[in-house]
Amino acid sequence: MLALAGRGASWAVRSLGSLVRRSRVALAVTVLAAALVAGGAVDFGLNWGKAYAGVSIGEVDVSGKDAEEMRALVEQAYAARLAAGSATVFASDDAAARVADAAAKAEDEALAEQRSVEEARAAKQLWTADATALGAVLPAEQLVEEALAVGREEGGLGARLAALFGGWTVEVRADYDAGALEELAADIDATIGSPRVDFGLAVDAGQARVTEGHDGSMVDRAAFARELDRAYLTRPDGRGSFVARAEYAPLRIDRNEAQAACDAVNAAIADGARFTWAGTSWEATAADLGEWVVATPVEHNGGWVLAPSLDEAKAKPAILAHVQQTRTGDPVHVTFERADDEVRVRTDGAGEVPLAAETARALDAALFGAGDGAGGDGGSASAHRPGPGQPVEVAVGSGTAPETSTFDEAVSLGLVAEISSYTTEFTSGAGPRTATTTFASYPTC
Repeated sequence: MLALAGRGASWAVRSLGSLVRRSRVALAVTVLAAALVAGGAVDFGLNWGKAYAGVSIGEVDVSGKDAEEMRALVEQAYAARLAAGSATVFASDDAAARVADAAAKAEDEALAEQRSVEEARAAKQLWTADATALGAVLPAEQLVEEALAVGREEGGLGARLAALFGGWTVEVRADYDAGALEELAADIDATIGSPRVDFGLAVDAGQARVTEGHDGSMVDRAAFARELDRAYLTRPDGRGSFVARAEYAPLRIDRNEAQAACDAVNAAIADGARFTWAGTSWEATAADLGEWVVATPVEHNGGWVLAPSLDEAKAKPAILAHVQQTRTGDPVHVTFERADDEVRVRTDGAGEVPLAAETARALDAALFGAGDGAGGDGGSASAHRPGPGQPVEVAVGSGTAPETSTFDEAVSLGLVAEISSYTTEFTSGAGPRTATTTFASYPTC
């Protein structure tokens, strides 16, 4: 094979040489191709692991810099801005103008601006969005990867030439906590728009039904995040402002999709579930399971589906309560100690505790195929049933009790449980104000 390859290569060289001797065009093409190959090899070696000339991350020129150098430059330019970031979000152009005018016309500009801001905030015409409260972090590693990709995975030779002659900017941005960003955007929606309500589902007495929905006018979340980026990252002090805009927000989940989700839920929970723990068992009815069901719109195959699932925060306490009622072994003895403002719970590290969270997730997977993103098919529970019309069977796992935990962790593990509570009401002074206080006691298990 090597001999054949050698003869083939020799023939190709002789043929090319013969063609070049007969044609000047062939000679020119050959020389050009050789030059391109040689130039490409040199360019590859010189720029290996480095950003190409003309590439920037935000306002930071990273031409010729390697990943570590780029990361340091980006963090130096933007980390402090983001840490101090504070954005003023106005409900309208008029609100922004009123705040600016009040400050411009007063002798004490600082006091006037503060007063105007407080008035606008009270009237739900202004919000102050602190980067820290929104969980903002600078994705320096990802920005560096995007800069290195320019002229390579991103755009190839065309991007390489565009960066060289016209510049290429990787937009600097922050990543935000999704829950915090949604909470702020939803508050703004309630003032400047009409929040969209997707068709959904509710479960009453073990039977899922469709809840009504409608289109809306809302802040586009991606655009809102980009506005926050500009407010936090384009000024050295990390402080900027912008006017929020509401856009048409069509339904993601229509009635048919919601009905399909209801059908899946009804099929999944109809026969209930049976839990086993340490030789004991108990059953949850369809009504019990229905109280734990939630449904969330999720993106799937380029569209949206209504995905039913079990709310772990609701299912876990119910599972723990049944374990407490059926526990037959020796209890896990706990003691309490205070460390500063925190209560710590200690055990001897020898007893067993129910893994309620894992059990709730196992039941979720059995009923709805948790994590498939398809909204449940109503049939995933069949493999966990002993027979048609029988409840889904789920074993409650157990683990060793931790030697130390916070009070909340101990409640979550079932080491500590509420045994009684009561409420007292009383009036304070001569006025009609009423205060309500709830007391609770917690035993060792």
